Amino acid sequence: MIFSRPCEYAIRALTHMAASPAEITSALEIAEAEGVPLPVLSKVLQELVRKGLLESRRGPGGGFQLSRRPELITLRDIVAAIDGLDHFMD
Repeated sequence: MIFSRPCEYAIRALTHMAASPAEITSALEIAEAEGVPLPVLSKVLQELVRKGLLESRRGPGGGFQLSRRPELITLRDIVAAIDGLDHFMD
């Protein structure tokens, strides 16, 4: 396996969100659409917020949104945010 399972979930979540980048998407919606466990996905999404790839909004109608245009988010950005790049530096 090249990526950890959380990194795979992050890639799937951001790909899902890139289809409608202006929309706010709930973690539950992503989990159901992508078939990933909600508790793990929620932690992954919060890490992506901390690393600046997502923005989050609380409350009714809240959820997650890409922090920049999808074409400006690279696979390297996602891997660095979740797994780090140490194993790519060998």
